[in-house]
Amino acid sequence: MQTQTFTLRAVLNSVKKTLADRYQSAYWIKAEMNKLNYHAQSGHCFPELVEKADGKTVAQVRAHLWADDFARINQTFIHHLGLPLGDGIKILFQARVTFDPIYGLSLRILQIDPAFTLGDLEREKQETWQWLTANGLALRNKNLNLPLLPLRIALISAENSKGYADFMRILSDHPKCYPFTILLFPAVLQGDQSAESMIHQLERIKRVAHHFDAVAIVRGGGGDVGLTCYNDRKLAQEICEYPLPVLTGIGHSTNETIAERVAHTNAITPTKLAEILLHSCTRVDDLLEHAQEAIGSYARMVLAESHQQLTQEGRYFRSVCETQMLRQQGFLNLLSQSVCQTGVLRVQQAHQQIGQLPHTLLQAVNGRYQQELWRVNQSQHSVRRYAAWRLDHQYREKSALAHRLTVAVPFALKNAHQRMESLERSVHLVDPINVMRRGFAMIRRGDAVLTRSSQLVIGESLQIRFADGSAEAIINHTQSDTND
Repeated sequence: MQTQTFTLRAVLNSVKKTLADRYQSAYWIKAEMNKLNYHAQSGHCFPELVEKADGKTVAQVRAHLWADDFARINQTFIHHLGLPLGDGIKILFQARVTFDPIYGLSLRILQIDPAFTLGDLEREKQETWQWLTANGLALRNKNLNLPLLPLRIALISAENSKGYADFMRILSDHPKCYPFTILLFPAVLQGDQSAESMIHQLERIKRVAHHFDAVAIVRGGGGDVGLTCYNDRKLAQEICEYPLPVLTGIGHSTNETIAERVAHTNAITPTKLAEILLHSCTRVDDLLEHAQEAIGSYARMVLAESHQQLTQEGRYFRSVCETQMLRQQGFLNLLSQSVCQTGVLRVQQAHQQIGQLPHTLLQAVNGRYQQELWRVNQSQHSVRRYAAWRLDHQYREKSALAHRLTVAVPFALKNAHQRMESLERSVHLVDPINVMRRGFAMIRRGDAVLTRSSQLVIGESLQIRFADGSAEAIINHTQSDTND
């Protein structure tokens, strides 16, 4: 008996025909885009799609995305998500099953739903925030004390970034020319390698942290494009546990990232961050001017009181001296009367005592004057120390209260706003109209919605509802899915 043989081409063409007959429609499929494999010369992409379970790959297939479709889908992603198609994202895509005798089985991607990817990215963002909160890391960097004059800044940015140029311009153009010391640590600010690049620079700065007052991360231009790296868990954890206050000015106004949320201070743009640093300097200037005026006024008051007291003491000394002189004059008269009786020797002794009296009085007056002058100097020194302590104490109390209010109020408002946005996106994703736009339809019998084939009756007329309209159909045949 002769065995029938087939050519490889015939077998593969048979497989191609079988698959074409079986899979005539386009299907919506969930998968992870492991590699985009974009070819710049042709504009085509050949994505590597996988499905994972418990960290292991359980399904894998090649796909192709032609240049025109890629340009349209990529533009849609940038518009809705703020980032282009790339590696490592989860997608919901519409595709047709194709088979080629040379290239094998593949999926031709026709459309990708950005809402699915947005929901997945938002879920990862919320999971990162919940993990940081559960481990007590979320507010750790915010609780660090930023120096009163943060003049030594380690700056993480790209050297050709517009944000870096704006940041340096604002600091250098201030009329008072504060002595900022800015050292640039260049890093990639967006893309697949950006989070790793910024973590590497943070680790470098940590080795010389004693040379800096704070770390600033600034990025300008680009709007919301490429912000997913700032939701990276490793980058957020590094910022939370960092020994220096981390300041951010990433340059966008919506959808606050995790890195900005956990940073000590966050500004909308690099320019605003530079203005915050300048405000710290001008605030210290105002405090010093006020303290100088207060100390000068208090010192003048103390000196005036001391001068008045010294004048009163001088009058008292003069009165004492006059009293002593009168007493000595009486003593001299007594001596004069006794000269006749005691002789010339006693007269000489009396004159000697009278000659020493002015010197004794001068020494007593000078000693008392020096003592009072020392007391005045001590009073001035005590006044200066008390005034400085009092000013510093009041400033610390006000700064602590202002810091707590500044952190607590925006944080509570932002949390409430983000929860509202999350609820709005969830409602939008489950909207029946959006579901039907993905290829689904709703079958009605009057006001009732049919969900199972067993509810159908042959010959009856039903209404089919699509996202953009409706149609009527008559049931000719029903078949139950044995896999249900």
